[in-house]
Amino acid sequence: MFFNLFIKQVYRFTAVIFEAVFLRVKNLIVPLINLYILQSVLWWGYDSTMEVRYYHIQEKTNEIFEKYGWGLKNPPDIDILNSYLSQVERDFDRPLILFAVLLVFGLGFEVFGRTVNRRIRKKINSENTSGAWAAKDTYEYVITLFDRFFAVGLYLYPTVDTYLRSAASISNLYPGTFVYVNIIVAPICEWYIKNVIGSLWGWGQALLFFIMYYGVARNRDNMKYFTRYHGMQAILVHGVFIFVNQLGSTFFYRNPNSFYGDKYQCEMVLYLALLVTPMVTSAIIGLETRIYFWDEAIQYHIGPRPPRKKRGQGNG
Repeated sequence: MFFNLFIKQVYRFTAVIFEAVFLRVKNLIVPLINLYILQSVLWWGYDSTMEVRYYHIQEKTNEIFEKYGWGLKNPPDIDILNSYLSQVERDFDRPLILFAVLLVFGLGFEVFGRTVNRRIRKKINSENTSGAWAAKDTYEYVITLFDRFFAVGLYLYPTVDTYLRSAASISNLYPGTFVYVNIIVAPICEWYIKNVIGSLWGWGQALLFFIMYYGVARNRDNMKYFTRYHGMQAILVHGVFIFVNQLGSTFFYRNPNSFYGDKYQCEMVLYLALLVTPMVTSAIIGLETRIYFWDEAIQYHIGPRPPRKKRGQGNG
């Protein structure tokens, strides 16, 4: 009897400790994941920018060599060359400096938005005494800079996968375009292959689907409707293009002329770009895309839209 009572007390004590530790870890793990993603995106942006910068300067150097007919027999004029390259570098760096300034203002907006959203979340939780699932959504939240970047990042799921399936075809038909595009997307593709496709013994991409569906699209407790909408939209785009891609691969599999299969794969990338561009643009602006029929399919999975705030009604 005493032994059973002792075991129960030890179990309760252990459960209390583990629950406290779990809550601490739960509150820390999301910010740590956000920081990890943010630093990965920043490093990718820096590396890709430097590679594009190097490629741009190289192209401009070739142009000025052709313009003046410089070569082994006609050495370049160093003063003209240095002046020209300095101007090329300044022209390339000017938009980057502007972007950095805007990013600083964006971080200030992020702090403001998170402060307001924390107050709105507290208000909604206090009013939702029944814990109703639909009552957790609202359009009162401020769509912060991180929300927009995160929503844009969700579209890497269909975009990178479709590009990887079509990269060889683009290289065969459009080698010049492939070299330029690959400078930008190669770091993302390498990360995706290593950390998604190559993880969990090849099941990483399947796990990514469940993370996006249940961790983003269906996560009403921690995700805004805006983020969940774009997450579900990215999943639908991925599903549609996998089906269309596999259909084309099956159709062109026995065709002895590889040109038609390569052409089909290149067109898939083009159509994906045309479809995703307005979605990414709306995510940057802070809006939902609301494509007819497509919009109804998204709401079927994430729930109906919350009611709009009445004119003159404050955030509480």
